[in-house]
Amino acid sequence: MGENLKISDSKFIVIYGDKKVDGANKDGQIEFVKRKEQDTLDNKNNFPHYLYMNDFLKTHFKDSANIQRYAQSRDINVLLFLLANEGHITIAETSYPDYKSALVTMPRKCSDKQKERLRQFQEKFKEEKYKLSVISDYKLEDGIIEGKDSYGDERVLDSFIGKKAEKEKEDMEL
Repeated sequence: MGENLKISDSKFIVIYGDKKVDGANKDGQIEFVKRKEQDTLDNKNNFPHYLYMNDFLKTHFKDSANIQRYAQSRDINVLLFLLANEGHITIAETSYPDYKSALVTMPRKCSDKQKERLRQFQEKFKEEKYKLSVISDYKLEDGIIEGKDSYGDERVLDSFIGKKAEKEKEDMEL
């Protein structure tokens, strides 16, 4: 991951899973959707995430009928759910001028390459002092998307990348 990459310069980021996308294996690769210059963090010029996602989906995930069916949705939560449901991690940059935050949506299962990439982002979140909301275990019930929520600093990602399990194993060996 590029050293000059700043999460705060993005609107959203996709970490691809091991399912083929548009005929290619992109497992662990990232798609960094940069915030437009005129899109500022103040409420005057903060463009909605769904506009970026709609543009992104015009040229990505063309082989996924399910995603394309909702590609022009104005509900960013539906779009994030669909990407997670297909095995991809998304990071939506949700900061305010004086508070750095991001929404991370997790698929049910992460590939090893996704976990490694998420470890790299974990370091970036720490470096840039982000607070995270992580949504996992999505389900659709009666037309409502529900999931498990976790909040905090970069350490909320530990259980998704295996650090918690590794630490518990080390503690048991002592």
